[in-house]
Amino acid sequence: MPGQTFHVFNRGNDRGLLFYNQEHYGDFLARVWRKLHAYVDLYAFALLPNHFHLLLRIKPEEQILLASSLDYKPTSRACHEAANAVVSRRFRELFLGFAKHVNATTEREGSLFRERVRRLEIDSEIYLLEALRYINRNGWKHGVVENFEDYGYTSYNALVRGDSALLARDEVVSWFGSVEAFAEFHQADSPTPRHVEVLTKAPTVVN
Repeated sequence: MPGQTFHVFNRGNDRGLLFYNQEHYGDFLARVWRKLHAYVDLYAFALLPNHFHLLLRIKPEEQILLASSLDYKPTSRACHEAANAVVSRRFRELFLGFAKHVNATTEREGSLFRERVRRLEIDSEIYLLEALRYINRNGWKHGVVENFEDYGYTSYNALVRGDSALLARDEVVSWFGSVEAFAEFHQADSPTPRHVEVLTKAPTVVN
């Protein structure tokens, strides 16, 4: 898992709501920062009323163990297993803590999320580009807004403006060469050969 890039997503139990009000959106992102920023590079997010998407890369084992104050011999099997356990625990804490918060503030009971969080490994440059754009245009895809740029709970505008420490913004923009090219890509219907060629120069993202 360390060093790999994933599209992580889930929806509300029985397709119910995850975010009941604006405070819940902010609380979820704050928990992503507190629980994950030391262990992942976050490339994109989308929060819709009944589901979420995260595009992220798990940091290398050595960084994970250092952030957790764990001491293992580099490249050892124990090191790999310990890093996996740390990341898995942080994700559980994120989702369980958020579910408890929502239940407490809405007087609801029971499971908030569908049984298991899903994750898809990003195994090609084209898949990475498609996932990035899919997530940033998710509000438009589901008919919440007419223009994806107008939806306030995706990473698109923060990546354009550069005003969120939550995101690995410089790395994402570097895939395209400029903010203008990043924005142009999101207006297109599919990755062009030029987009893919640029992204192949970032080998640390897709193994």
